[in-house]
Amino acid sequence: MRSERQDGTRAQRSSPWPDPRNPLVSEMGWSTSDTIVVRRKDLPADVLGHVNLGDMAFLEVMNRLPTAEESAVFNAVAVTLVEHGMTPTAIAARLTYLGGPGAAGLRRGHHL
Repeated sequence: MRSERQDGTRAQRSSPWPDPRNPLVSEMGWSTSDTIVVRRKDLPADVLGHVNLGDMAFLEVMNRLPTAEESAVFNAVAVTLVEHGMTPTAIAARLTYLGGPGAAGLRRGHHL
């Protein structure tokens, strides 16, 4: 970020924070002194107490709230990911196998 010196030349700002005169603009959300908006929804009025954690994550990723069916599946996957015995590698292998057993290179009779 640059600031103007007394001689009219521009100098690099040393602060890692954005220049408050040029606020960041994001499609994910924004705020003012009395409003917080996330994905076009008023956080206190429309989200808190109305949207569960899985649906909020879905909203952040997909830019919309999920349908009832999507919510059920997304939340089930989220619960599975939280279970401490499931490693990312095991989840990837199981999802690959469920999507197409041939894709995982497994033969009949071999199970994950």
